[in-house]
Amino acid sequence: MSAIDTSFQRVFDEMRADRMEFRTDMRDLRADMRAGFAELRAEMVALHRQVMYLLTGLVVALIGALAAVIVAAF
Repeated sequence: MSAIDTSFQRVFDEMRADRMEFRTDMRDLRADMRAGFAELRAEMVALHRQVMYLLTGLVVALIGALAAVIVAAF
């Protein structure tokens, strides 16, 4: 029985070590994912800003062209 207890204790110790390794790996994965998502958000904000500048420029250009057409018609 002592040999069985020793082998079960060894199995339990291995499972405990595996569980701790898994927790550490998951903690690292979460940190990596948070950093990646933060970087993605920053890139999306920059893209949004560029699109807004482009659209604002197009609207101003269209208003200017419309004003030029109206002035030329009269």
